[in-house]
Amino acid sequence: VLGGLSSCQPSLQVDELKFRSEGTVPHDKEAFTQGFAFQQGRLFESTGKYERSELRELDPETGAVLRRRALPNEVFGEGLCLIGNRIVVLSWENETGFIFERDTFERLGTFSYKGEGWGLTSDGQALYMSNGSSQIQMLDPESFGVLSSFTVTRNGTPVADLNELEYVDGQLFANVWHSDQILQINPATGAVIGTLNLAGVERPRPRDEQAVLNGIAWHEESGRLLVTGKLWPRAYWVKIE
Repeated sequence: VLGGLSSCQPSLQVDELKFRSEGTVPHDKEAFTQGFAFQQGRLFESTGKYERSELRELDPETGAVLRRRALPNEVFGEGLCLIGNRIVVLSWENETGFIFERDTFERLGTFSYKGEGWGLTSDGQALYMSNGSSQIQMLDPESFGVLSSFTVTRNGTPVADLNELEYVDGQLFANVWHSDQILQINPATGAVIGTLNLAGVERPRPRDEQAVLNGIAWHEESGRLLVTGKLWPRAYWVKIE
């Protein structure tokens, strides 16, 4: 038994997070949202699909696309995060990450990783990357080498299909693919400590089985989340109470 851990450990408390909606922002209903992130009030998005994947900067009030840069046609874009004046964007199956300059979208370089890329975020010291499993890898923000990894569990059971990630006040928030729940995770232990149920937003949803909740952007200045989904016509301001 790894580390002498017992299988009879007591269950951890998982809180149902209460929230209130604080309005909506228009969102491009053609955008297959993969990554969604604020930096100092500026909103960035990465989108997926082969031959359609893009990096974008959006107007956070109107949802209008202010700037865009296409990824290579053979790349299916995935999650993104910002590190200073750099934007890092993952790809799904190419095992390649792309680095862009924030203000010009100039491509600065690439890096490699093993397996699939799904979600990406940063705590300012390291990157957190998901790959569709229950595993989260922590990467060095300069070399992009793997520093460590951990398993996300809910009451001791691994949670698969972890997707878009966001670091919020010391906690990790994660979309679960094809789920209306966002998980609140303690990154020190991997334990799920809270769930945010957004089943009531965006109804009716687009008639596409892939039009799922997928996009968590933390607006630090207001203490709110802006959440959206793939192909959704709106993004929602959410305040956790």
